[in-house]
Amino acid sequence: MGVLNDPIYRPLSITFIEYQEGDKIGFFLAWFSMLPFIYIVSLCTLILFRRDIQTIMYFGGFCVSEVCNTVLKRTFKQARPERTRDRMGLYEVHGMPSDHAQTFFYFMTYLAIFVILKYIFVIFI
Repeated sequence: MGVLNDPIYRPLSITFIEYQEGDKIGFFLAWFSMLPFIYIVSLCTLILFRRDIQTIMYFGGFCVSEVCNTVLKRTFKQARPERTRDRMGLYEVHGMPSDHAQTFFYFMTYLAIFVILKYIFVIFI
């Protein structure tokens, strides 16, 4: 595709999430990608009003996971894959380890340990 044939991308107004102009599914997915922000605000609200130790520990572990991810990115310094459009100025330089993969791994590990300790371990006592 040449420069003249590239689709026009529009940024979502409150962030820099882009979708192709006129693409309704892309517009929906652009809003869907706002869920991590809603998730963090929800966790902070739960901590503020419920003061539940499990929520506090989960959020603390989440923050530690993000710090570890940043340290690992700076240690490995593996470049991101090549992109078809020149957008490298908008993203972090290092791509590995993946934020998404590490966050999901933390969530699933926490969930597994929570279920084992809260429900399965109680059955055997």
